[in-house]
Amino acid sequence: MPEREFKTADSKDYYFNVVPTNSTCTLRFRVKTSNDAHICLSASGAQDSTPILEIFLGGWDNKMSAIRRDNAQPEKVKVSTPDLLSSKEYFAFWIKWDNKGQVDVGRDNNVEPFMSYLDTNPFPISHYGMRTTWGATGKWKDHELAYVLHEGSAPEAPAASAEDAPAEAAGGADGRAEYHWVAAKNGQIPSNAVVGGTDHGEQVLFIARVSYNNSQFIGKVNNVLQGARVACNGQELHFVEYEVLCGSKSKWQTGCNGQVPPNAVLGGRGCNGDTYYIARTDCNGAITVGMVLASTRQCHVAYGGRELVANTFDALIN
Repeated sequence: MPEREFKTADSKDYYFNVVPTNSTCTLRFRVKTSNDAHICLSASGAQDSTPILEIFLGGWDNKMSAIRRDNAQPEKVKVSTPDLLSSKEYFAFWIKWDNKGQVDVGRDNNVEPFMSYLDTNPFPISHYGMRTTWGATGKWKDHELAYVLHEGSAPEAPAASAEDAPAEAAGGADGRAEYHWVAAKNGQIPSNAVVGGTDHGEQVLFIARVSYNNSQFIGKVNNVLQGARVACNGQELHFVEYEVLCGSKSKWQTGCNGQVPPNAVLGGRGCNGDTYYIARTDCNGAITVGMVLASTRQCHVAYGGRELVANTFDALIN
């Protein structure tokens, strides 16, 4: 499969990515570098800004690792990690954080972290950044972010009754995420991407999400499109950077006449607080992926260069 692989120079600047605030996030990646692979959690995504948490892997000549708050010393956490990194092979790591200030750092598939920190003055994390520095350059790959939104992450759509309320975020009833999002670009599709539909000519369409104008739109993606297509303000918009929904299985349920299945999967939110659920509909024989707005209970898809709205749709469910 095409991998999201990139290089970082020897620099003090971070390479930033956007994440949803008020969520529990797990970032997984592999990195190949001699020393000082740094990851930051930021409230703004601006260089040299605060508040910020910085995670230093293989610092101090690849002998120590640490967690630092707001560029201040001493570090909040500092542990011995000799030969944690290598310039000759990739090593895998994970970083997990939540909206209550807890940060854990681990290796490979090890469940137990080797560094943990609880920030007693937590801030909303909207970006994470990656860099190599102190004489090191790096290569990163298998870069994957999974998250679960918490209540209050955005203003809610009009309330439904408890028994009719669709499922919050992309997670199962037992709390385990059945689906997660993987960052990609230029038509790249992860190997476990969820199939959403088919275009004309039986080309498979996958489920994409795009952040645009303070909203998260759901649409379609495949390598033929060379990016994601989403519906917005009557138009079909094209984006080369996007996220792809991944998971081991998928199930769809028909909804119509203003009815959204109670366990529909939340895909995104609008800047006005509207809730968007992952859905698909028939467009002249093409099964096109889009989103159902909680406010209208209609499915919006990008098709033929414009936005189409359908009253009948299939919703992805947990």
